[in-house]
Amino acid sequence: MASYLDNLNLYDSGTLSRGRAYYKNGAVQEVKISGKDVDAVVVGSERYELHFHFDQNHKLLNASCSCPCQFPCKHQVAVLYKLDEMDLEKLSDGPQNSEDFLAQFKAALRNRDPASFYRLGLVLLGKMMSFPVDDARSLTAFFLGNFGLLSYSQHFGWNALAENLLFALPLSDEDKVDFVYGLLTDPSTTPAEEGAMFEAFVDDSRLAKVYDASFVRLYEKKGYLAKVILERFSYHQWRCENLSSMMLLILFQEKCFLPNDIDLSERLPRLNENSSAEEISLFSAIIAYWADNHHLEKIPADAFASLKRLGRDHEAQELARNIFLAQKSLRAYQVYRSYLKEDEVADAVKNLESPYEKLRCRDAILLYESSSLELPRPKLAALSFEDFDLCAERLEPTLKNAVVEALEKKLATSLDLKRVDPDCAYGLLALKKMAQDDLLRKYLVDPRLVEKSMSSAFLRGKYLLLLVEEGLEQATGYSHYEEAKHVSQ
Repeated sequence: MASYLDNLNLYDSGTLSRGRAYYKNGAVQEVKISGKDVDAVVVGSERYELHFHFDQNHKLLNASCSCPCQFPCKHQVAVLYKLDEMDLEKLSDGPQNSEDFLAQFKAALRNRDPASFYRLGLVLLGKMMSFPVDDARSLTAFFLGNFGLLSYSQHFGWNALAENLLFALPLSDEDKVDFVYGLLTDPSTTPAEEGAMFEAFVDDSRLAKVYDASFVRLYEKKGYLAKVILERFSYHQWRCENLSSMMLLILFQEKCFLPNDIDLSERLPRLNENSSAEEISLFSAIIAYWADNHHLEKIPADAFASLKRLGRDHEAQELARNIFLAQKSLRAYQVYRSYLKEDEVADAVKNLESPYEKLRCRDAILLYESSSLELPRPKLAALSFEDFDLCAERLEPTLKNAVVEALEKKLATSLDLKRVDPDCAYGLLALKKMAQDDLLRKYLVDPRLVEKSMSSAFLRGKYLLLLVEEGLEQATGYSHYEEAKHVSQ
């Protein structure tokens, strides 16, 4: 048979909510069942009489109520819940031992009868403590291992029942881990049911640790089976607080969705000499995730130092490479390059050839390595002011004049703009590094730069530093008093 509650999909959420409240408050006063017909009385603000006609599977064919709403109404919902309660009471007088339970479970499964299967689970929960431990284990295992075969609906409360059955088992947490692991590795349990079990447990803080530990063991011992489950369940539904570090690491390794509510900043391990391999791996995985998803601002400044301090040079190098590929800047490339030996640089650049062709810093890398490697000639117009600065002391001699000319053109263009690019400070520093003193002095006394440098604290700071170093304060009318006055404003 099916459940009377299967008919709840005929009512909207507001009607369902009000009707369930009526049922809980005892508003259903009378229920008379005559074959497929049901007559009932519900007392709310007034007394209402209802009539229902069902088929042999409890599917509602028609219903009426003496209230103004007629159909659908909250009074009908209240009666449906009452009918379900009466069914459950009749069922509770049924199976009294494990043999009876197992026989009825199998019959409900064979008949594709989710309502009876669910109700048997409820009765089992109520009688759990009266069974020997082995019988309780085997019956719970049968329910959890098979309930996913039935098309269950949310109103059945399958997840809550599965959680409560496992929680009620008279076993220690360690034994429950063994129990769930046994379910996951049972050949008779297919991935569909494993996914159903996972869905049942992930939202219960009492059981999440148990299932988490079971799944981690499965991943370590039977990885292929764990991956099948991962493909069949949306792990972004998992609550962050129920997620262990090892389970989080697995989600990273398998490139699964992360929980919607997760704050990785709170889950980032603080590394020290006592950190475990798991903590170090999770640290690297979170940093790499931030790099891949362009959240570079979240990466701690001491991330590389932390890994190097622990002798994890390989992880530090991979992290630097990931950040470089994510940030696509010459400065990030410099950090990555610092982990390479000189004879590894050429191979590294070659390995990066495919992605780095698409990087906006492609030409900057070509110029940066021009003095040590035979590479295509860079397009200097594509370089940023910062790129010029970073490359200034590594130029291949034959490129120097072309670089100076390109930089001068870029500086002139910037000064012609209404608002100067603050990064042109890097261009001035590059001129100094390339010993282009006359050109540098020319720009330092340019009235446009003198005026426009006031618009950026970064540019102003670098400008004044170079002005003092070149002894040009008098030439530009620089005054400490006027500068202090400007700053105070």
